[in-house]
Amino acid sequence: MNIIFVGASITQGFWDTGGGWVARITRTFMKRAVDTKTFYGAGSPPVAFNLGISGDNAERILGRLDTELAARVDGRGDVVVFSFGVNDSQARGGKFTSSPKKFLADLTRIFEITKNYVDNVFFANILPCDEKLVQPVAWNDSIYYYNDRIDDFNQVLEEFCRGGGSGLKVIDIATPFKKALEQRELLMDGLHPNDAGHELIAEVVLERLWEVIE
Repeated sequence: MNIIFVGASITQGFWDTGGGWVARITRTFMKRAVDTKTFYGAGSPPVAFNLGISGDNAERILGRLDTELAARVDGRGDVVVFSFGVNDSQARGGKFTSSPKKFLADLTRIFEITKNYVDNVFFANILPCDEKLVQPVAWNDSIYYYNDRIDDFNQVLEEFCRGGGSGLKVIDIATPFKKALEQRELLMDGLHPNDAGHELIAEVVLERLWEVIE
């Protein structure tokens, strides 16, 4: 089984000294293989592919999705996990770069393409930001993020997943992240999680993945 993670910079692993939440999940799979000495065939752990690219949004993911999946799906119960959307919600140069309507259209097309390759598709929802640090962001004074926009895009994503059928599942990483934020710092720069934030995401996502792995 291959598990393919598709997203942007948070999926890629910014700014986790452990490599990011996908890397943390991958280490769990590798440790299981080593501990059980089950490396190949039945009972072997999944192979993980991290296809997170910094700056990506739904439109850019659409542009590479067919090629990425064709190269990595091997037809043994593979799974695709999407985690993106915050860049769709952003404002750049005083204008919003997408809209909830366009986001829905892009989600629909992404799901259509993905279902040609796998039966199990997960969409993680979008994390909140620390508005004090992302209006503008530190790395580009023309880019702004807003939690009310993130909420709007999350609503579109969650409604889409509810109507997508049994093969489409939402992973709610936003709710436990918001709750944990009340107790401790989880964002390194207002947008990207720190080590603790990535660990929390890994725990939530992995719990859902065991449903289709075991």
